[in-house]
Amino acid sequence: MSNQPKMRIAAVALAMVLGSCGPDAPPAADSAPASFAENPYAFCMTRDENWLRDLLARIDAALPGEFTRGSVAYESLHVQDRMDGKAGTRELQIRFDALRNGERAAMSAYGAIDPASCAVGKIDAQTGVNRFDETAVRFTAP
Repeated sequence: MSNQPKMRIAAVALAMVLGSCGPDAPPAADSAPASFAENPYAFCMTRDENWLRDLLARIDAALPGEFTRGSVAYESLHVQDRMDGKAGTRELQIRFDALRNGERAAMSAYGAIDPASCAVGKIDAQTGVNRFDETAVRFTAP
């Protein structure tokens, strides 16, 4: 006996499952996070779908001369208590890389973030991920 009927059934079942994931599939209910504390990235992206793109554009525009403008590539972000000891303030940390003299360089950026509005103030950025590295190339994105 041939396996063709079984293969056809499996193919139809797979097509039905994959078809339900297409662009016409309804959005998941309650997919937006309830608060900034729950998921800062999703919360801010729900408020403004261009939020991360705009932050990365600010960083990209401030890249020093040995970096290639337009080469910033996002890796991750994290929100934590600020390291300067200001109570009740939060800090956004973005990990990214950019082309430096033709090669990808790991970089990081830090800025105060308002949990209510997702507004990020001045962004301090640097090469590497150790913010205390005294040899890092540093720059500021207003």
